[in-house]
Amino acid sequence: NRDTELMPRHCARIAGILAVGAAAILLPAVPASAHAELDSTSPRAGQVLEQSPTAVELHFSDVVDLPTATVRVFEPDGQPLADLAKPSYADPTHDVLRMPLPADPAKGTRTVVYRVVAGDGHPTQGQFSFSVGETSAGVVPAGAMNHDGGVPLVYGIARWVAFVGLALAMGTTVVSALGRPSGAGAAGLRRVFTAGWVALVAASIAGLALYDPYALGRGFGDVLNPSAWQLSVHTK
Repeated sequence: NRDTELMPRHCARIAGILAVGAAAILLPAVPASAHAELDSTSPRAGQVLEQSPTAVELHFSDVVDLPTATVRVFEPDGQPLADLAKPSYADPTHDVLRMPLPADPAKGTRTVVYRVVAGDGHPTQGQFSFSVGETSAGVVPAGAMNHDGGVPLVYGIARWVAFVGLALAMGTTVVSALGRPSGAGAAGLRRVFTAGWVALVAASIAGLALYDPYALGRGFGDVLNPSAWQLSVHTK
């Protein structure tokens, strides 16, 4: 019948619109996938100073989010420097963090551990060291670097499911508006639309729940923490 003959045409339209929609959604995100890499530091990595610096500065390749940025400094014996102020922006471009340091006469190698979230929402962490007076072992505790387990993988899957759901919902809506299918064709479009909408909503909720542990390097235990949802809602 006529509905059966139109089904291949409707499927072809859906495939074309989904391809265009997916390209429109995903291609602009490709340039933004670059993380905020550490370009340089002050003091320089490996530098030996005569006396302790008054601050540490970290220069990144992209804008970093200040509320989620963490910078810690460890003494030569592995103990963290206490009473450190929170990092602040050192310049108007918001890609340089500055951490004031207290006066410290001890000699040896200090290690700086950082974790930041770039303007595109991707976290980056790492470490570097400098020395005062002389070099030493520069011990860093085993838990100094965050280990987030499988959170990034699950968060990435949730984002892609949301993209696919959005493409399905948008594609079927446009096809319905332009083609005005009826009978079996309309029923098939409704099923695809419903599946896309459900996937979009479910994946978006999962993304909100997972963003805090993803950004801060925590585990799945923080998914149900109310403060984690506040971070997800209030950050860019």
